[in-house]
Amino acid sequence: MSSEDPLIPVEIVITILASPCPSKPQYQTTCAASVRVGDQTIACRTAPIREFISAEWLTNYEWLDVWLGKFDHRHQMIGVNLKPGMRALRDLIKRQARERTRAAKPPKSPPSSPSSV
Repeated sequence: MSSEDPLIPVEIVITILASPCPSKPQYQTTCAASVRVGDQTIACRTAPIREFISAEWLTNYEWLDVWLGKFDHRHQMIGVNLKPGMRALRDLIKRQARERTRAAKPPKSPPSSPSSV
């Protein structure tokens, strides 16, 4: 490819979806990928990452390394810092748990008045 060839924008999209399981307090994970070239989107094959993971495991993800490959004796890898997003997820899970606990408590009854005899 010469430097005079026109370049076309390319977008590589990697999606890791963690869906809450209705039966257990865990997540089911799936992965998908695609490449967008111009106005075309081409689906790509992915390997499973892990089928079921606990909320604790998911919320403790800190870093995602993506190995892009090797070309001309050079290795290319990108890293993604997940800490801010996972911290927000942990906080949201804790907040929802507190709200469920509050909602489960019976309302306080008014103080009883002394009965007159």
